[in-house]
Amino acid sequence: MHIRHTLLAMLIAAPLTLRAANIEVAVDPIVLAALKNVGAVFQRQTGHTLKITAEDSATLLPKVKTGTFDLWLGINAKQAEELEKEGLAETNGRFVYAQGKLVLWSGNISRVDATGSVLGRAHVRSVAVLAPDKDPHGEAAAKVLESLNLTERLTPKLKTADSLAQALEAARTDQVDLAFVTLAQVLYRGRLASGSVWVVPPALYPKLNYEGVLLKSGTQKEAAKALVQLLQSAEGQARINRFGFGP
Repeated sequence: MHIRHTLLAMLIAAPLTLRAANIEVAVDPIVLAALKNVGAVFQRQTGHTLKITAEDSATLLPKVKTGTFDLWLGINAKQAEELEKEGLAETNGRFVYAQGKLVLWSGNISRVDATGSVLGRAHVRSVAVLAPDKDPHGEAAAKVLESLNLTERLTPKLKTADSLAQALEAARTDQVDLAFVTLAQVLYRGRLASGSVWVVPPALYPKLNYEGVLLKSGTQKEAAKALVQLLQSAEGQARINRFGFGP
């Protein structure tokens, strides 16, 4: 406990000597609850204010490019790279702030078993996934099917969703039998909120590293830099992982 508090004190010491600042953060809704948890500590310790805008990454990205935000926290590493390449973010400033966990989920409380064997059953009619060539979660799901030797059998049953939120909703409303989504989407206060789930073993798919990047306006704010430090610290990572993230 003493070590944790000492670390936080070191991270925020510089910002405390400055006037309170407002930090504009663009974030994907999947990591919103985790960011609010870390942000509450940051605001309490520093006096700085976080203004958080949460929208699906693909929808939010064009708004970020207008230059009104200080920090980007997305769930698709390609988007952080795009911001950097376009000169809108700190050069070589991308950092991993969370790691997503892939799950197979159904709104039916008994449909998904603890080992995911339901994927191989003939009665499965449809599975929601994201496009593997456009989204890392779709790529991860494709790799899982390949690892389980189910690609050929299930390809005709795959339904491509535009977002993780859409995939979850399709499974929740029984438009599809199953959906590959993230653990963070189906938890509430650390427990499965509803339905049934298989947490896919990490060995079956590439790491889902969620990358953030300090945007140009944020590079001029010591408070924004301090927030980045906190997100990457042991304290910040522990808080983030409580919401369904981590290795």
